[in-house]
Amino acid sequence: MLDSENAELLEIFFEEAQNLVDTLEENIMSLEDDPHNSETIDEIFRAAHTLKGSSASVDMMELSGFTHVIEDVFDAVRDNKLKICNGLVDLLLNSLDVIKDMLNARLNGDVYLQDVSELENKLRGFLGNKYQTTFVESVDSTNDNEFLLSSLELSDMREVVGLGQKVLRVVIHFDKDNPMSTIAGIQMFQALKDLGPILCTVPNYEQLIAGEFLKRVDYYLMCLNNRNVEDKINLSDVALSYTIDEFDIASELTKAVSRERDTVVHNTASQELQLSNDELISLREIVGDAKLFEVKLNFNKDNPMSTISGLQMLQALKSLGEVYKSIPDSEDLLSDKFFDCIVYYLISNTSVDSISRKVDLSDVVVSFDIKEIDLKNVKDVDLSIEVNSNVSVKESKKTPVNVNLIRIDSKRIDSILNLVSEAVISKSAYNQINSDMTSFLYGFNYFYDYQESFYNSFLIDLKMIFKDIGLELESSVENRIASLVGHNIDKALHDMVGLRDLLVKILQDSKFASNRLSRIITDLHESVLKTRMLPVSGIFSRFARVVRDLSKKLGKVVELSTEGEDTEVDKSIIDDLVDPLMHCVRNSMDHGLETVDERLSKGKNKTGHIILRAKHEGNVISIEIEDDGRGIDSNVIRQRSIEKGLIKKDSVLSESEILNLIFEPGFSTASQVTDVSGRGVGLDVVKNSVKKLNGTIVIDSKVNVGTTFKIKLPLTLVIVQGLLVKSGSEIYVFPLNSVLETHRISEDNIKLIENNHEVYDLREEVLSVLRLDELFNIKGDQNLYDKFLIVISVNDKKAGIVVDAILGEEDFVVKPIKDKYASSPGIVGATTLGNGKVVLIIDVFRLFYLKDMKG
Repeated sequence: MLDSENAELLEIFFEEAQNLVDTLEENIMSLEDDPHNSETIDEIFRAAHTLKGSSASVDMMELSGFTHVIEDVFDAVRDNKLKICNGLVDLLLNSLDVIKDMLNARLNGDVYLQDVSELENKLRGFLGNKYQTTFVESVDSTNDNEFLLSSLELSDMREVVGLGQKVLRVVIHFDKDNPMSTIAGIQMFQALKDLGPILCTVPNYEQLIAGEFLKRVDYYLMCLNNRNVEDKINLSDVALSYTIDEFDIASELTKAVSRERDTVVHNTASQELQLSNDELISLREIVGDAKLFEVKLNFNKDNPMSTISGLQMLQALKSLGEVYKSIPDSEDLLSDKFFDCIVYYLISNTSVDSISRKVDLSDVVVSFDIKEIDLKNVKDVDLSIEVNSNVSVKESKKTPVNVNLIRIDSKRIDSILNLVSEAVISKSAYNQINSDMTSFLYGFNYFYDYQESFYNSFLIDLKMIFKDIGLELESSVENRIASLVGHNIDKALHDMVGLRDLLVKILQDSKFASNRLSRIITDLHESVLKTRMLPVSGIFSRFARVVRDLSKKLGKVVELSTEGEDTEVDKSIIDDLVDPLMHCVRNSMDHGLETVDERLSKGKNKTGHIILRAKHEGNVISIEIEDDGRGIDSNVIRQRSIEKGLIKKDSVLSESEILNLIFEPGFSTASQVTDVSGRGVGLDVVKNSVKKLNGTIVIDSKVNVGTTFKIKLPLTLVIVQGLLVKSGSEIYVFPLNSVLETHRISEDNIKLIENNHEVYDLREEVLSVLRLDELFNIKGDQNLYDKFLIVISVNDKKAGIVVDAILGEEDFVVKPIKDKYASSPGIVGATTLGNGKVVLIIDVFRLFYLKDMKG
């Protein structure tokens, strides 16, 4: 494992590895419906090949070795040597689960040590003995041929090693009498990897950790200094002897290809077929109602075309049906070599006589033997006879990508978003200053008008004062006084006009700058948010595997489809959305969809359908989980709710209100508990999880038609547009996405109906009226006759909220409420105004329930 100095590299690896695993899982499942899709097969091979190489580069050899087997499988599939079947898909998906466990172990600082040999052997069982790996026995003698690398292994090594890099082959013979002999191989592995990456070992990594003594192990190490290697080996006391030599990959690859080409393949086919259970199941699926024939041909070596006789007969047999397998395989038949005996396995509806006529060519075939194989009587079949053949090194075609990408830690994006949030608060402060300046200007204009009127009447008042005190002045003196006072008054008024004009200009410039700043901050906010936005396809793709596994477990036929996968939502919401969606999907699978027999008896198609749907609705994202199953009987829900004491027997509830009682804690209509659902906790958990995301969830259902869970969430949890209102002396924020409209009303517009329930007639629609001061136990302004009505809507439910004043709209940074205030009913968070005042943000969804709680 790499050290802490390479933490950034490891972080990149784990991220890419998870993406590769997701790619593998998604594409492997798609092969079930389209097993011959070459693009999908190539994509899987590329992903497995990349995962194998990248895991080896960070010394995760257990992952690299196991992934190599999956790569071999799809290499065979690409070459048409192996057919995709349900049994193989199941095995591959199980293998992906192991890979996930291996990655999780490494993430937690551990190494996955469970034995995977059984799973590997099952995979190799589909491939045949050509791909089988045998353990090096702990005997005194070793065969050098067992330690030769194949051309495929060498070509993989060549891809990893860069130009000018040096590879050492370190051959170590271990001491069997050493007390640590059974773990000597892995101990030496751990020691050598400190010097550089270990490209591969013979035996492989799985055998090193198996706990068996290995007499010899070859390590292929990227290292520049032989002396360092010697020092590492000499520090241990487990090695009897060792050799170190520089390994020439190019030269060894040439030798390996030549060695494999020169191997002459003779007939080694057994007359008694032996198959693993998995391969037998696979073969039965492929054969179906047809027949399987074993066609054994002995060829004429003196035929001038003897080197292509096997290929000629392969094409001849294909005209009768499908050649499932040949021994040697089709790739070997292309190698321009003579094979004295070849066995073909033909799937066809033809007869033995027809096959005989096709292969009875005396100048090509010396003798032949044809027999039909009854798969019902086959217990342990092995069609995969070991053949040493030419292995062609193939490079996967990589699709060029012309996209400029920069990898950025999400924490940095969060930090930038926090700064943007502070800028939003500063913008609010700026707007507040502009508002204060506007108010000051209004006051100044009033003061100016007052002073102008006062000064105009001042002279008249002055003369009246002189007259009242009996002071008689000559007209010239009186005029002089008036002129002097008037001049000073005019100058003062002129200065005030100049000051007013300056204030007007400053305010205009300030508003212009404020509006420009507002646009910039809004654009910046949206741009940063877009970097946090991810498509919901990342979540939706996970459920294909879930639905597939559950449908098999429950014995149901289910088809999953998705809509709106490119709909984007904030990453913080994406991370917390998986669990509630999982509960809903499992509930639909277990309770919603019927069994095949039940669906057919209702006249439905035997295949049940689940749809995952996402779409934007303004500043809200809507996610729906829809099934076409049994639906929910509201009468059953009502009766169960009465039994549990959730509602009274005489409660009057709408159909929708009754259905949504299933979200209450502990509610369940399941007759038995299963490990899928029916424990009475799932939907309560869903509701709470969605609520934590400031979202809502409702259910819509019709008996024998189906059920739909509807989840609505904000696009982001960071900044919201809100309506600032006042009730009494307190200020609150209503999220704008829940506000339909506002009205100025008088108390006379509010009417009382039975049970003192207040309502308001809005265009012939009767709205329930809730008073914010009563809901929050605050003292409203009783002196105001005129009020404001805020019409809100949540999940198709409407109500009117009465407040004393509406202060305006603004963007607000949502801050979570902690400690004892975190569970305050009707409050979802807090925000800071431009003047520094902290105000609360209303949880509109909970307002509907606050009145019931109080009343």
